[in-house]
Amino acid sequence: MDTLFIIIDDNRDGKFTLSRALFRHYPTNTIHEYRDFESARPPLTALPEDGGKAVVLLHRTPNLEGPELVRCVREVQSRVPVVALGNPAVAKQSIAAGASQFLDYEAWLRLGTTVKELQRVRANLTEKSSA
Repeated sequence: MDTLFIIIDDNRDGKFTLSRALFRHYPTNTIHEYRDFESARPPLTALPEDGGKAVVLLHRTPNLEGPELVRCVREVQSRVPVVALGNPAVAKQSIAAGASQFLDYEAWLRLGTTVKELQRVRANLTEKSSA
């Protein structure tokens, strides 16, 4: 069985960035996106007791921030790997709440902005060199 990635985040761009990064590295796996914990609860509950071959990636939802969201996932599924994304200020709280790993979410979101800025600079340099 391929890995099932469950992304819980209310930020559409964040979910898209994570999905694309996962798809690039795991093209044959399944990626499900959820806006909030309640919509993700049924698939989390349906996982085998050992978590099966699933990985949960989460950031925040309309009602829950990182560490609280980790706690909710852990109440339903205690053994699935959970990667929390967020502000580095909540890294320790997320790990203490049960996250397997923590990643700086802001770095993911800046990726698009960084690329756009590089493209703008490149276009300006191209314009100046052809003038």
